[in-house]
Parts: sequence; structure tokens; C-alpha cells
Amino acid sequence: SCSMQLANKSDNHVAFKVKTTNPGSVKNGEITRNRASC
Repeated sequence: SCSMQLANKSDNHVAFKVKTTNPGSVKNGEITRNRASC
């Protein structure tokens, strides 16, 4: 398996979407607040 971590080091929010072949295993998208990780 493989892990991914997103760190937002900016002063703005960041939105992301993940495409996967196993949709139940990960979140498919999220909005990350400024200076946060998910």
C-alpha cells in the first residue's frame, strides 16, 4: 500500500480530489485549511 500526505503551507485554503481504483479505501476529496495537513 501507499500513503499520501498533503501539507498546505500557504495562507489560503486548498481543495483537492483523488482518483482511485478502490473508492472505498480513501477520501475522494477535501478542503484543507491554511497551515494544515491531512
